Amino acid sequence: MLFLSDEILESKDQLITDLDGEHADREAILNKILDLDPDDNVALATLANLRSEAGDFAGAEALLWRAIESQPCAWAPYEQLAILLKDQEPLAKGLFELACRFFLCDLEALEDPDEDLQPIDWENAPALDQPEKRDRWQALADWLRGQRAVEPAAVTERLAHYRLIEQLRDTATLDQPLVDAFLKAGSDIVPLLVGVLRGWASELLEEEEVDPPANSLALLGEIGDPTAIPAILEMAALIPAALSGAGHWALDRIVAQHPLDAARVMADIAPSLDATARIAIAESLLTHPAMDPNGVLIERLFLNLEAVDPEARGDCFQILLSLAIMVRGKPGLEVARGMLRRHGALLSRNTRRECDEMIAEYAELPLTPPEPPEPSPWTVYQICRGEVDWEEEMKKREHDADIDADEEDYYPTEPLRKPDVPGRNDPCWCGSGKKYKKCHLETDAARAN
Repeated sequence: MLFLSDEILESKDQLITDLDGEHADREAILNKILDLDPDDNVALATLANLRSEAGDFAGAEALLWRAIESQPCAWAPYEQLAILLKDQEPLAKGLFELACRFFLCDLEALEDPDEDLQPIDWENAPALDQPEKRDRWQALADWLRGQRAVEPAAVTERLAHYRLIEQLRDTATLDQPLVDAFLKAGSDIVPLLVGVLRGWASELLEEEEVDPPANSLALLGEIGDPTAIPAILEMAALIPAALSGAGHWALDRIVAQHPLDAARVMADIAPSLDATARIAIAESLLTHPAMDPNGVLIERLFLNLEAVDPEARGDCFQILLSLAIMVRGKPGLEVARGMLRRHGALLSRNTRRECDEMIAEYAELPLTPPEPPEPSPWTVYQICRGEVDWEEEMKKREHDADIDADEEDYYPTEPLRKPDVPGRNDPCWCGSGKKYKKCHLETDAARAN
């Protein structure tokens, strides 16, 4: 999960407060934090420190590699691991170079007098006597880059994927050789690319820095590993067009390559999804109906609807009913009627009436299979070069949807909307692309009072 719920965030905050207690069992508390959020890189790194102090160096190393995988753009775990492995000098140098490179991308750390790297004493390393932090660590990073000339092949191979992520983090546009290097890495680099998305979601990257996550989405789509689908669905629901556009492209690309595997992943997570993610899956089914030959995925999209926000539930339900009928044909009519009987109590009286009318109108139609939309004209190379205007693509998509709605007035014409009051970590309703808590939360709260 990239965006944690308010409940999880509040529980983590309380546990973090408990860490400062005089008699706190720090290891037990850190493990509770990781039970709530297995990808909390700070908790992983802090627990690694405790393991190291206890003499469990192998355990500490394993935790630090996990911390790096969860947040590959964070500099501190690279530094910590380099210090832990300083006796393995070539590997430690490679890790510390990565720590320097990511530190140089962290504007807050560069400006914070309390945030700094702690250098390791290497022979012939440059003197770090520059007054500016940026100059010091740039000089060391460049020197460490030069050490790669004598680096053992095993170290180069061990760090190859992390160095790709560093280039992704530092470069707005990716050229074809770099994209090809990611594609060659294949599924092995998928956890790190998802980690880049997590870094943006957790504000490790600035909200304006959409290029690294957008390029990560495109690469995930082209690699085609269905295990990335849950993370992609979260990003595809965001307001910034660069992220939602790349997210929808990535989702469609994975489904096109591995339809049945993608359907299995979607079916597993469907009951836990919000309305926006369920509708994204519905769009995939309309484009690739063969991915769900037995209708299992369609039925699972209706499960646990009580967890869907009531403000979005009615539109979501109607769209899913339409999906069942359009994809399954005449048998889908019975599926739709059954779902309405089973879940009707969760809907308003008006929504139930509209669903009945919609099913009746569908029953009078020949119900020919929907025409598949044209495949995307964009390639992963064009996306990663920044050649796609996702805002323009979104306008085209909305225009096409309006035409379809005019032709088929039984299909819901209103787009799905976010709740009037978003969650603290949801995108703000104003369309700024910022999280609600960093945008209109205080203003709305003051107005409400």
